[in-house]
Amino acid sequence: MSNFHEETYVYQSKKTPEEIKIVREFIKEVKDDFYPPLTEIVDIDSYVDKMMASAELFIAKVGDEFAGFLCMYMNDFKNFDAYLTSYAVKPEFRRKYRVAQKLIKTGIDAAGEVGMKSVKAEIDPKHRRAVMMASKFKPKLIYPEPGSGQKSILVDYTIEPK
Repeated sequence: MSNFHEETYVYQSKKTPEEIKIVREFIKEVKDDFYPPLTEIVDIDSYVDKMMASAELFIAKVGDEFAGFLCMYMNDFKNFDAYLTSYAVKPEFRRKYRVAQKLIKTGIDAAGEVGMKSVKAEIDPKHRRAVMMASKFKPKLIYPEPGSGQKSILVDYTIEPK
């Protein structure tokens, strides 16, 4: 395991076969950390294939070790909305390295650089860690109305123009 003093860095991936393989295997390892568990709602291989075909991939490392990833769609040039579709961090890198925060911040910044005006996401209210992480970026949170049938919290981060 990496030393606490090692630098955490995030980069926008070129989606090499090796990086895609690492992300695919990692998602399979942490599938039950998602709410609901990913295998209950998607075929993981198809899900990864779709993200790699259309979403931007950001990879976090602590030292030389893979620490997590984030995928974000940044191709809505009609409404200029990016969509954070998935992110996950290895358990040993959660909290003390701030990997999730760095991934999300890098994704939001990259979305702004390509002209997106907001980043949207949906979070299951039962996923407390994800709700707490989303709140750190001061988005507009739209909670499900009782009886609406909506199950997710809608998250809307406004990207400030530079």
